[in-house]
Amino acid sequence: MNEATQLLTPLKAPVPPMFEAALGYQGDARYVAFYWQPAGDEVMYDDGHASGDGDWWAWIEFENHSAVAPHLWLPCPQCGGRGTTNTLENDPCDACDGSGLLPLNLGSSDFEADHWLILDRQERKFYVAPIVTARRFLQEQWPPPPELTPEEEQTFFEAIQKAVEELRHAWRPPGAGELEESVRQSMQTCTEMVAWLDGQVEEGDTRSPSSAREEK
Repeated sequence: MNEATQLLTPLKAPVPPMFEAALGYQGDARYVAFYWQPAGDEVMYDDGHASGDGDWWAWIEFENHSAVAPHLWLPCPQCGGRGTTNTLENDPCDACDGSGLLPLNLGSSDFEADHWLILDRQERKFYVAPIVTARRFLQEQWPPPPELTPEEEQTFFEAIQKAVEELRHAWRPPGAGELEESVRQSMQTCTEMVAWLDGQVEEGDTRSPSSAREEK
């Protein structure tokens, strides 16, 4: 683990090579986080600069896959992962019922996330971190903005306003064919991700059932 990721917890889940594409992230940041947001009931991505809705179907397929689900646990903070209390070694921990583990909460339709899943796109590794830690980590991957004089600030904002105005005039809604092609490509990438994860399951295991797209 490099110095930048020391505050993060490594996750041993396999990392599909097309993971971020399947989830709908199109940015160029090295680190990007994913989590489920109850408001809107969508999976979200966040790289510290940009955030947005991801592909919920791909997230459900990923999170429920048998190559991934067994890794979505963290040591119980109450017993430190021991499964027993400090006072009596054979007395199971109340929080985790003696397992020493608690399910990783990356958000759901009913609950806000406690942790975000962070992908290192360069090393192809997953990490998790509490939300506050994750946000700070993602923001710190970007260089600080340069200090500008008042005149430079004015020039900068005028350039932004001009660019926005040009985009407003140039933008057009996608046609039906473009939307259909986008959906087709999204489904194809998700299918490729699931097939890749299937290949990570040891012989004798089966893939956990996942919700179908129309069940959302």
